[in-house]
Amino acid sequence: MLEHARAGAAEGLWIRAERQNAGRGRLGRTWESPVGNLFASTLVRLRADDPPASTLAFVTALAVYDTVAPYLTGNPPQLKWPNDVLVGGKKLCGMLLERCEDAVIVGIGINIAAAPDIPGREVTCLHDAGAPKSLDATIVVGELAEKFQHIYAEWRDKPISYTLDKWQDKAHKTGTEIKISREGANHLTGTFIGIDVNGSLKIRTESGAVQVIHAGDVEIVRNIEE
Repeated sequence: MLEHARAGAAEGLWIRAERQNAGRGRLGRTWESPVGNLFASTLVRLRADDPPASTLAFVTALAVYDTVAPYLTGNPPQLKWPNDVLVGGKKLCGMLLERCEDAVIVGIGINIAAAPDIPGREVTCLHDAGAPKSLDATIVVGELAEKFQHIYAEWRDKPISYTLDKWQDKAHKTGTEIKISREGANHLTGTFIGIDVNGSLKIRTESGAVQVIHAGDVEIVRNIEE
């Protein structure tokens, strides 16, 4: 997709791989790619008056949520900052944004038929979470592309608060106890109090101080609904 972007491809292009031999997640982590799961990327061309490119992560998360939720009746997904989709507290999907001049490559991985064994992580797939076994990557990517286009148009045409509020409605609730791991820094624990206008995470620590987190891995310690 980067090659297509550098060659001038228009936004809206989608590429899906049936398998990957060097899948990557955030921070250069390996992304396991068993056949039957979805590995896809799409191309966005930024305009001068667009919201911050990083907020495309929220567009992507909402598109995935709206794609998979109808197949998970009684077991709804939940969005987790910054870029995960969970079902029953287990990871179903991850996404990765990569910038190349005015282009953003949006990479999306959804576990459909298999849940890779990842040390230290609870992982699930759509089939294990209750989706019909007839659901496959071809169906999912077609529906995902439609959902993404709709939410992306809202991201571009409406105030960014509109997209962020929609994300918050489907994410871990305010008051949820979370732990944040940051590269080269101590862990932070606190309660989730929302996201700011740029999509950064806001937490209240045990001391009562409010901290704004721009990057890190979030672990949900206790959901507010529990």
